[in-house]
Amino acid sequence: SKTILESSHLILDLARNKVQARGVSTEKKDKELDLTEFELTEMEMRVLAFLMQKEETLTRRQIMSGVWGTTQYVDERTVDKQVWAIRAKINKVFGRKMEIIITKHGSGYRFVD
Repeated sequence: SKTILESSHLILDLARNKVQARGVSTEKKDKELDLTEFELTEMEMRVLAFLMQKEETLTRRQIMSGVWGTTQYVDERTVDKQVWAIRAKINKVFGRKMEIIITKHGSGYRFVD
């Protein structure tokens, strides 16, 4: 699996457990050079990476088995909490509400960046 995942706003380096936001300072013309590192927990990184790799809406159950596997018990609220925390950190670094992970009501979550 790829160790670096990129979207228009985020760069995840899974090998080094680093995440960067791209284009935070809007006054900078070159978005490629405008990178701001911010912190995610290891679990948040794994959830975000899983969502980024799948270009579709994922149910909480799919996220649970994809991130935690089937041996570990987690409930659906755990997924919600992780997504909530990821969104909060992304919004904080950009200083505005970012529509990067959207909720599909009744079905799950989708990465749309």
